[in-house]
Amino acid sequence: MSLHHPARTSYKPQTHLGTAALIGILSLTGCNSDDLPTGAGDAPGSADLTFTVTEADGTPVWGELRVEGTNGTLVLTELSFIVDEIELEGTRGTEDFERGPIFLESLLDGPVVAVSSREIRPGSYDELEFEIDDVDDDELLTEIRSIHPDWPSDASIRVAGWFEGLAGDIREFQVYLEAEVDVEMDLNPPLVINEFGEEVLVVSLAPGLWFSRGDGTVLDLSPWNYIYGSDLPELEVEIEDGFLKVEWDF
Repeated sequence: MSLHHPARTSYKPQTHLGTAALIGILSLTGCNSDDLPTGAGDAPGSADLTFTVTEADGTPVWGELRVEGTNGTLVLTELSFIVDEIELEGTRGTEDFERGPIFLESLLDGPVVAVSSREIRPGSYDELEFEIDDVDDDELLTEIRSIHPDWPSDASIRVAGWFEGLAGDIREFQVYLEAEVDVEMDLNPPLVINEFGEEVLVVSLAPGLWFSRGDGTVLDLSPWNYIYGSDLPELEVEIEDGFLKVEWDF
C-alpha cells in the first residue's frame, strides 16, 4: 500500500515566557508547612502528582481544547502520552524522587494522577524535571495497546480532534506523534512535603502552544491522520529557564 503525506517542514520558534506565562504552562502547588529537618523521614508522605491541561493563560480546560489561528481552528478532544521519567531533585539531604515510565490517558477528561498518594517521601525538593518520550518497555506498550491497539512503538503522544477551516469545513484526525517534551523547573522556594500533610502537586500543560506558529497560524493535523505503518510527525518541546522552544518536523 502506498502511503502519502505532505512534504515534511521544520519550524523552530523560541519564545521567552516570563514568570506569569511559565506558570500558565507549568505550575506546581504544594503545602506551606514548617521547615523540615535535614534529611526528613523515610516514611512516604501524602502527595498526588497530577497532570492537567490549560489554555496558554492557565485557564483549566475540560472536554476540548480550541487553538485558534488565522488559518482556522485546531480542536483537540483527546490527549494521551507517555511520561518516560518524572524527577523531583532533593535538597538539604532529601534523596531525589524518580518515577517512570507512566502512561497518562485522556487528559482532556480532567486531571490525571501520575504519582499516587504516599509515594513521594517527606523532604525538600528544589527542581522538577519530566520528559514525555517513547519507551522500550514491552509491559507498558502491552498496557497501552489494550486501550489503543494501533499505538506505534516509536510514538509518545496521541491526539484526536478536528481542524475547522475558515470556510467552516471540518477535517477530523487521530494522530500519533514521535515527540520529545522536556521540562525543567526550579522550585523557589523549595517544595516541602510534610509527613502529615495532604498535598496535590499539579503540573499544568498548555499543549495549544505546541501547535501554534509564530505567524499566527495553527497546525492542521488532519493530513497526518494515522494509517498503520505510516510515518509519524515529529515534535520536540523544551521548557527551561523561562523559555519555550518548539520544533516540528512534519
